[in-house]
Amino acid sequence: MKEKGNKMQLVRDPVCGMWIEPDDAADIVLYKEKIFYFCAPACKKVFEKEPEKFFSENQKKDSMMEE
Repeated sequence: MKEKGNKMQLVRDPVCGMWIEPDDAADIVLYKEKIFYFCAPACKKVFEKEPEKFFSENQKKDSMMEE
């Protein structure tokens, strides 16, 4: 669970882009030492077919936020 002060931080489903609370995630996947949260089992299935596609997109977004 990621918390900032007393507020829960939301996480983004890498497939559909929906923002969810980590505790409310329908499922999670650990891929290359990074946890991905999903709003629905269908999004997890899409991720599992091409995890590298979503991992690469997520890495790009993370590096842009750090700049």
